[in-house]
Amino acid sequence: MGPETLALTIWMLLGPSAPPGDVAYINRRDFKIPIQTDPARRAEMRELLLYASTDQGATWNQVASATPDKEAFSFHAPADGTYWFNVVVIDVRGERQPPDIYKVPPAQKVVVDTLRPVLRIVTAERQGDEVVVAWEVQDDHADLSTLKLEYRPAEMPEGTPGFSALVSPVMTGQTRFRYSGSAALHLRMQVQDYAGNQTVATRDLAAVPVVAAPPPTFPPAPATPAASPMPLPASYPGADHVTQYQPPPRPAYPPPYPPAPYPSAEPNFGESARVIAAAGPSTTSLTPSGSNPPPPTPAGQLPPLQLINKKQFALEYEVIREGPSKLSAVELWVTQDNGQTWRLLGEDPDLQSPIMVELPGEGIYGLRLVFKSGAGLSDGPPQPGDLPEVRVELDTTAPTAQLREPIVDPQRRDTLLLTWSASDRNLAPNPITLQWAEQAQGPWNLIGTAQMTNAGRFHWQLPLNLPARVYLRLIVRDLAGNVTEAITRDPVLVDLVKPAGRIKGFTSITPQP
Repeated sequence: MGPETLALTIWMLLGPSAPPGDVAYINRRDFKIPIQTDPARRAEMRELLLYASTDQGATWNQVASATPDKEAFSFHAPADGTYWFNVVVIDVRGERQPPDIYKVPPAQKVVVDTLRPVLRIVTAERQGDEVVVAWEVQDDHADLSTLKLEYRPAEMPEGTPGFSALVSPVMTGQTRFRYSGSAALHLRMQVQDYAGNQTVATRDLAAVPVVAAPPPTFPPAPATPAASPMPLPASYPGADHVTQYQPPPRPAYPPPYPPAPYPSAEPNFGESARVIAAAGPSTTSLTPSGSNPPPPTPAGQLPPLQLINKKQFALEYEVIREGPSKLSAVELWVTQDNGQTWRLLGEDPDLQSPIMVELPGEGIYGLRLVFKSGAGLSDGPPQPGDLPEVRVELDTTAPTAQLREPIVDPQRRDTLLLTWSASDRNLAPNPITLQWAEQAQGPWNLIGTAQMTNAGRFHWQLPLNLPARVYLRLIVRDLAGNVTEAITRDPVLVDLVKPAGRIKGFTSITPQP
């Protein structure tokens, strides 16, 4: 009788998601393993032995026995962890099938996990008509497909279904969603692991006081002086009663916008890491029109937001139509409330594209150009409710990054588990790069792919001929081009080889006189 006559299965309550690979997950330590045998051959069996391994098959121990008429083995896991199971059948002649349990693959792998994931809402704050939420998950078996974020007005009764916000399935991340109401908000996040353990985290945001916005005010335009007479040649007919118009001087421009308050987070790094924050590209050019204009924004909708990390940049433009008097001014107007109020930021001195822009500080800005002819004609300054032509967000804050001490991967040989935390309000889709080097100054070698998702952990299978100690570096990028580097202060020991040896024999030693 071969071992294929017995099918080993696990009877348990599994979570709603399918675990990866051939591993089953269970959230309790006492469970049963049903005995399923061929009834026609049951008379040939004398006893069934259940074996378990907690070190991936390096050692096997008998943990239970049963006669073929029993329905199941009962098993108690002394601790959380990974267990491999196999069954040996003793037939009526006393022979074992399989003869050597070390030479057959396990019939079932089970992860016993009774701990709930750690889920923490790191920050939650309002930014205008948006809510920004950052979170962190800590669990070895987290099922990130179950990560959810819901929100609802706090005055709604408990249990009322909330609204779902889009979140990325990452261990450490950030999202933002639009909420223009002023009522207090109740946030609820949840996540499960593959064993079905669930954790819920909540956060309440206070209501925003409703203050009536004052009407926009602009400095009064200087009074237009009366037409001043200019002498005309005496030969001009009627020169004694004809007056020539002299245009008044152009009024001075109001000062630029004062810096608006904008939330920023100071990096917080562990003692084992140092941080180098670097800005992105040295030049920035925004092209709302020209040879390669962006797709037109539908009427009534705000244009897409473009991220920059420089206060000064060039804004290209083109003149579509002008009269014989040519241009006399190109004015740049700015809004920080999506067109509810506008202020004059400056003008183009040479009336040639591009116009140089300097923003006062971090924040979201809407920009609009006004063209004036030599005859003083224009569409006039933008009015409350007019939408900007271009929107930019100035983000000069580098991401926060922390590279934690690596640990030996308990599930894989020759593998280190690298963990980190990284956050930024504008993280790139794949913002993470991991590297190693023999010296703190490099040269640096790539770990994994060039750019990774912000999963918070990476299983690094150590390459051959790796030095015993290496420096590790974490690089985090945001969409604006800001970069943060976290480097271990001291080299990390990465030698995972366990020494082994054996006695070869005795050597006689001649006693010394």
